[in-house]
Amino acid sequence: METLAPQAVPVQPGLPLLGYALAFIRDPLAALDRLKHHQARIVRISLGGRHQYVLFQPEDAKQVLQENNKNYGRAPAFQVLRILLGNGLLTSEGDFWRRQRRLAQPAFHRHKLAILAQTMATEAADWTTRLRQQDLSKPVNMSASFMEVTMRIVCKTLFSS
Repeated sequence: METLAPQAVPVQPGLPLLGYALAFIRDPLAALDRLKHHQARIVRISLGGRHQYVLFQPEDAKQVLQENNKNYGRAPAFQVLRILLGNGLLTSEGDFWRRQRRLAQPAFHRHKLAILAQTMATEAADWTTRLRQQDLSKPVNMSASFMEVTMRIVCKTLFSS
């Protein structure tokens, strides 16, 4: 049986210390699109001095996230998040994460997500109507406006029956 020699993972150049982070901050979609020029299934980038790997094929993501997930742990930054957020679905690993994920699974059923999506679409439409009714000769605080519509959506999707 013939075995294939491992191929080197292409590396996307970046700035000292920042690596490829500035490109992501400026234009995330364009940054990802530039990575495709390597024509590889995986590309290594540096973000803030840490090596990260970008996968381009769904089957590769499945391999990492599902089939071989025990070989891939959380980054050290998740330890900081765990201190701030507690040991929840976002920050936990292994069997504890699996139990939490199974408990949360019913909330992500296709039917329930469709209802949530409809609520989000309705709130977004109402928000645009309210924006159109404002006096546009005066400045609009879009940050506050986005926060308001986000809070409406969060409250209706998380706390309504």
